[in-house]
Amino acid sequence: MVRRFNPAPASSLSVLDFPFRTTLRAEQLERRETPSAGSEDVLSLPHLPGMGSVYPIDFQQAQPPLVQQARGRYAVGTAGGGVAQVNVYDAPTGSLLGILNPFGRNYTGAVTVATGDVTGDGVEDVVVGAGRGRTPDVKVFDGRTLKEVGSFQAYSKTFLGGVSVAVGDVNGDGRADIVTGAGITGAPHVKMFSGAELFAGTSGKMATNAVPVARMSFFAYDATDRGGISVAVGDVTGDGKGDIVVGQGPGRGGVRAFSGATGGTLLDLKPFGTTFDGGVSVAVGDVTGDGKADVVVGAMRGTGSVKVFSNGTEVAAWTAFADRVGVRVAVQDTNGDGKAEVIAAAGSSRPSVKILAGTTGATLRAFPAMTPQYNSGLSVG
Repeated sequence: MVRRFNPAPASSLSVLDFPFRTTLRAEQLERRETPSAGSEDVLSLPHLPGMGSVYPIDFQQAQPPLVQQARGRYAVGTAGGGVAQVNVYDAPTGSLLGILNPFGRNYTGAVTVATGDVTGDGVEDVVVGAGRGRTPDVKVFDGRTLKEVGSFQAYSKTFLGGVSVAVGDVNGDGRADIVTGAGITGAPHVKMFSGAELFAGTSGKMATNAVPVARMSFFAYDATDRGGISVAVGDVTGDGKGDIVVGQGPGRGGVRAFSGATGGTLLDLKPFGTTFDGGVSVAVGDVTGDGKADVVVGAMRGTGSVKVFSNGTEVAAWTAFADRVGVRVAVQDTNGDGKAEVIAAAGSSRPSVKILAGTTGATLRAFPAMTPQYNSGLSVG
């Protein structure tokens, strides 16, 4: 299900309908193309009662593609507390491109998100994984239209622990692949699904009878570890193939990187110390600008500490949020300078997102992704 903000005159826009029957007209929503550094009001919403997630109804007129050319984007998803929602942003401008309710209005669990060109049309798509309490569904939304173009179950349909998702070219065929990690209560099972196989042909959609086959499948840690994992993809070794980075979930604090070429272990870290057990969010991108992907980690619980590792060595460390809300991390070159910025989302208490300089942690942009009353944490990718 797609919701879209359209820069048409306010008189042509529909009313935004909230679950608690409060309405907000579209012209009351402030949308800024070039938010100022450090601003917390890029998406400014009035104070409203209740949970406060935004669910605008579909526009009836025909819509052109959202983006005609290749450019970066990132997505922010809810982690429970109301109808699951994913906001999709244009990376260079920070503009809100659209809103998804990926699993319908009856699903109130968490979602995980990732972006990358899975369909092979040159525009980054949005991949969403279902959270705990639902079958292990993965859905792909076309980057041009934000319409659903494919879905599959990454694990057995009886597994209800949730799925983390990542996107990157693991097999080196020039097409982005989908990597999944099993959530809490499941073994730390990692799978890779070929994007070229999922979206073969020219239709840009998965075949309705397609049965995706995992081209990589392994346990990142001992099979008895049931705390769930987060996953990320990036070329850590510089060999032209995306490597898979895995962070352990709550109850653990380890990070490992695995070669996309051989499956061998590249890194085995305890980035926040041997006693930290709050879980680790992971991302991969060239933060330092040396041409190789760096590993970015965020403490999912506690102080919101973020660290950057280059070739296995810590090169930067800072705190994304001053209070103990935890942090989820992603990376994207939002300003086109050849260095990836860190996108940090609060793990609890408030809907804050920050775009941060990767090596210093300086705030380049900040905004609330949901209304102020939403306090169940976010995912980002």
